[in-house]
Amino acid sequence: MYDWMKIGGSIIIHTPEKNQELKPGIPFHPEHINLMTSKELKLMLEKAGFKIKNMFVLPRYSSGYSGGIFCCATKEKEGPSKHEKGKTLIDYNATLGDTVCLTGAIKEYNKIYPNEKLYIKSNYPELFYYSKYAENAKGNMSIKEFGKVFKLDYRAFPERRNKHIVDNLAEQLGISIMPAQRRPCISIKNYEIKIFERRSTLPRSKPVIVISPFSRWKTRNWVEQRWREVGQYLVDKYDAFLIQVGKENEPFLGIGSNLLGLTDVRTLAVLLSKSVMFLSIDNGIHHLAASVDTPGVVLFGPIKPEYRMYQGITYPVYPELGCRGCYHKMDWHVDNPPRFCPIGTYECMINISVEQVICAVDNLMHKLGV
Repeated sequence: MYDWMKIGGSIIIHTPEKNQELKPGIPFHPEHINLMTSKELKLMLEKAGFKIKNMFVLPRYSSGYSGGIFCCATKEKEGPSKHEKGKTLIDYNATLGDTVCLTGAIKEYNKIYPNEKLYIKSNYPELFYYSKYAENAKGNMSIKEFGKVFKLDYRAFPERRNKHIVDNLAEQLGISIMPAQRRPCISIKNYEIKIFERRSTLPRSKPVIVISPFSRWKTRNWVEQRWREVGQYLVDKYDAFLIQVGKENEPFLGIGSNLLGLTDVRTLAVLLSKSVMFLSIDNGIHHLAASVDTPGVVLFGPIKPEYRMYQGITYPVYPELGCRGCYHKMDWHVDNPPRFCPIGTYECMINISVEQVICAVDNLMHKLGV
């Protein structure tokens, strides 16, 4: 808007207050909510080059309707630089797994708009290093140098959570993709593989299996003792070289090699690329493995597998319960997802049996010829 407007032009914004939609009696539709405080709005406008002329928060019932932030800002001078056409910024502040999913969406975006140069603002810029589809990725970029800017989000919008995450991101980029095109992708260089091989000692005679049992969401976690049983089964039946990955503060199962907290994102991607398969709950490892074409068995509970899995890569295990997929059934606020079971029983994960997981593992290993 700043570049399109004449000097002296004004922009007027009226937006709901942050958390106002949570108060009873306010007839907001979820898709119309823009979670923003007056301070955030002021900062956004000033960063873009506007000068605030008038800003105040309306009383809740001042006009018979719910209140909100009212703001009028003006353009007083030409900006220091015009947006450059052909440069597109994708701003996506998300977790590791969700950011990996973006790599699949930009791959398809690049096919449709091959002449656009994509720049990624992300918490995990290393996922886009050496990418054929993105020019650069950083944790912080100014929007003033870009001709087009996408600010992506799905967690704040309940209706967006009821579709595959890659489809969701693609729609926000203005494109549509087929299920077979969802698979994420990251580029691994030969020198990264050689460095990994010099520093690690993976056995050549045993199948390497990566296991990632835990999530920061308690509702996604399976019973720890059952993980041990499955891990021991892999070692006993397949003579597998088991490697547990994850955060440093997660408990070690006591089986195989312990790499908790010892791998960065790109090292983990190389490790997964050298593994026969992986075994995890629905976490970032699942998506990272898909990006390097490593198949695996994934346990699902509050998240529906059809909204996260990839064709030919994900082999889901889940219970047949009515409460399964509660993340998609309720209006969880972006700051308060269902990390704790709403009914307090954690049935969706508890009802996954060891036999179910072992059966899925055996089927996959048979398919892989191991």
